[in-house]
Amino acid sequence: MLNATVRVLRRMGYEIVSFTEPDQALLEFEEAPGAYDAIVTDFRMPGMNGLELSKRLMALRHDVPILLTSAFTNEIDKSRVEEIGIERVLQKPLSAEELGLWLAEVIPALS
Repeated sequence: MLNATVRVLRRMGYEIVSFTEPDQALLEFEEAPGAYDAIVTDFRMPGMNGLELSKRLMALRHDVPILLTSAFTNEIDKSRVEEIGIERVLQKPLSAEELGLWLAEVIPALS
């Protein structure tokens, strides 16, 4: 699913960097936090959930827009989402087109 979404977003003109492990994504972000215009993460991941990853990313760069996705949005503490500063939570399944629309909303706001 990740590879298919990446392909569609690239066809839309976005430069995409994808990771299957949150620790790897965090390490890469630590190296160059200014290189990323937006973050899309899942809630359920191995080793670290999307809220924790988002919190750690925001500690490095507080203005990066983050989209949290989950098939289990009822498990997500909405007050933590607000406290961390996550831009939006979307229910899965969602299409690459929905992601593209969100990216189009948040990326121009950064310039």
